[in-house]
Amino acid sequence: MDLFVIDTPLQLLNAIEARQYFGINSCHLFMPKWKFWPSTAFEKLLKEMEWKSINWFEMDIVTK
Repeated sequence: MDLFVIDTPLQLLNAIEARQYFGINSCHLFMPKWKFWPSTAFEKLLKEMEWKSINWFEMDIVTK
C-alpha cells in the first residue's frame, strides 16, 4: 500500500511530483486539519491527481 502523509500545501506538491517521477499509481493521502491551514489551501492541488482516499484528521495546538 502506498501512503503519503503531508502537513502543508508545499508537501502536497512534493508528493504529487514524487508520484509522477516514480510512477506511483493511486495511493492513500493523510493530512492533518490545522486551523492555520484550511482545507481550501489544498483543494486545487488535490484535483491535480487521483488518490485512493484522502483522510483528514483534526489537529490543534494545546497549551497549558
